Amino acid sequence: MLPGKFLGVVIDFDSTRELLTKIKKGYLKASWRDGDSLKTGYVLVSDGAILGALVEDVLSRERIEGENALRKISEVSLSKRLKAVELYEADVAEILRENPSIRVESGVISEDIPGWDLDSLLLVLTTHRGELRVHNGGTSWRLYLDRGVVRAAQTIRGPTQKGNDALKNLLWEIGKVMKDGRFETGGSWEFTKEDTVDNGGIFKEGVELLREKRRIDNAKGF
Repeated sequence: MLPGKFLGVVIDFDSTRELLTKIKKGYLKASWRDGDSLKTGYVLVSDGAILGALVEDVLSRERIEGENALRKISEVSLSKRLKAVELYEADVAEILRENPSIRVESGVISEDIPGWDLDSLLLVLTTHRGELRVHNGGTSWRLYLDRGVVRAAQTIRGPTQKGNDALKNLLWEIGKVMKDGRFETGGSWEFTKEDTVDNGGIFKEGVELLREKRRIDNAKGF
């Protein structure tokens, strides 16, 4: 059990990513059944970034820490077994000082985002540092995001493209992705110089313009 001030429980949520914005410094706590055991997971958050993770077996007190804990929580999140999440305010820096083994570097809870959900996508684009995969029919892309900026891009299914060409191709196809595709966070990628992108802010700007256009169209009744 980690120290902290209880803030409340969230039951109706579309993604764990949106929960990160509900606390400035603290942690998310959730419990789930894992066979005959009951697990409790903690995700430490500071200003939208995930800094640590811990999973405890409620009965045996066995612990999974750090990156392995975050992968376990991601697995549970993707399987939709998290029915409720508790929010706590806490001194994250102090918890990490006392429990250095729970610190994480990747800071990502894997989840799927449907192509039409631009609000959740923009939240990921703003806060995420790591890999984002985009799937649309016979083509898939991977992007390396750094808090709103695409640092690298490549296709991983379909025509082979890297860097600027891959990002341009994705922007060309983004309308189809919004209609029938999906986005996937999680994973790690050591990209090369060939994969790097010159104007990485253009993807987030494009998504923002598409969201605004949809808002205007909806207001007009299109």
